[in-house]
Amino acid sequence: MIMKRNFQLKMDVVKQLIDLQKTEAIRDVEAAIKKLQNDWEEIGPVANEEWEGLKESYWKNRKKVKKECVKLEMWKYHKKLS
Repeated sequence: MIMKRNFQLKMDVVKQLIDLQKTEAIRDVEAAIKKLQNDWEEIGPVANEEWEGLKESYWKNRKKVKKECVKLEMWKYHKKLS
């Protein structure tokens, strides 16, 4: 029961990461990533058969958010120079 709950909580973290990809406020995104990382680590274990896919989804979406952040920073920097 606890592992099922942990799985759902970790899925919620992944969903929040996906939603962050639409945010353009870089500082807000960076703060949210740190919070979500802490949440992820504090949630606890999930069933072994669910772990790999969940972990892969988390890191894939975290990297996407960071990549979007970098692209947005570059765009704002170049716009400022123009």
